[in-house]
Amino acid sequence: MLRARPILFALALVLGVSHHAHAQARTTERAFTASLEYVVPSGCPSVSAFKAIVTGRLGFDPFSSDASKHVLVSIAASEHALEGTLEWRDEQGRWAGDQTFPLDKDDCNELARTMGFALAVQINLLTTEQSASAANDAARGDGSTAESPPQKAAAVTVPVAPKRAATGRTPTADGAEPAAPSSRQPGSERWAFAFGAGGSLGIGLLPQATALGRMFASVAWGHASLELGGELSTKAGAERADGARFTSHAWLASAAVSGTWGPWSVGLLAKGGAVKVHGESVDVPASPSGKLFLAGVRLGARQRVGTVVFFAERLEGLANLTRWTVTLDGEPVWTAPVLAGTVGFDIGAIFE
Repeated sequence: MLRARPILFALALVLGVSHHAHAQARTTERAFTASLEYVVPSGCPSVSAFKAIVTGRLGFDPFSSDASKHVLVSIAASEHALEGTLEWRDEQGRWAGDQTFPLDKDDCNELARTMGFALAVQINLLTTEQSASAANDAARGDGSTAESPPQKAAAVTVPVAPKRAATGRTPTADGAEPAAPSSRQPGSERWAFAFGAGGSLGIGLLPQATALGRMFASVAWGHASLELGGELSTKAGAERADGARFTSHAWLASAAVSGTWGPWSVGLLAKGGAVKVHGESVDVPASPSGKLFLAGVRLGARQRVGTVVFFAERLEGLANLTRWTVTLDGEPVWTAPVLAGTVGFDIGAIFE
């Protein structure tokens, strides 16, 4: 019985050390907690998947619904691009800092992983700082005169996570810096310039359905855009019963003011130009040329291919403001209708 006492004493010592280490680990785990608000579009990882990313990098779960600190993780989708934001709020609910993560492609899984790694790094810095502060307070409370060990440089020189670093970048958990964040906030306005060419089929512009080629340039600010362009039609004509006939073609300048929402646009359109008429089997055409003015609305859809190239479709409804008439030998042979329209396709480049 006397020989068993050293074994029991050693076992008790091991259990005591294990319990102390476990209690210390639990204290470290709860050194920092925050409530999480997760707002993302459909197709992005779930909130549990995002928490798993952060927890996997830290080794513990820092999220608690009753925590005083709050972090908002949001991802906004625009046309073929995403932008994420980490926003911190303090115990009083006041804004304490934010970090943006722009991504020039539609891959929410990649953006969520990057933001999860960045949030884990921020929480690790805050946990280290909070633990060091608590240790210093405890040392002062015990009246200890021993100097506390020097802290890591990262805990001293790196600003608190919600505050932006001097470079405006938050390192990922792998130690690499992500792409420099955009200076604009989500939803802010910006300029965009585009130019391109296209073709369309016009009805009511000339005596027959005619093809038109065009070139254009546009400038946009936020949801508003202005486009200027020029069009040239192919020849179209008509024939009388006696064999006299004519052909015509048109030159047009156009201006359109539109509002855009994602890939869709709607706006007002005006066109003006000249029609050239050439008579055949007649002595002199009475109306060799005339003016052409039209106004109406345009509906459009644009699809980006990569970061620069785009394809667009458009449908235009127009009213002929000048009802010009073609006459041969003093007799009218064709009068422009009240309404006209075009349907077309464009290709171009956009720069933002």
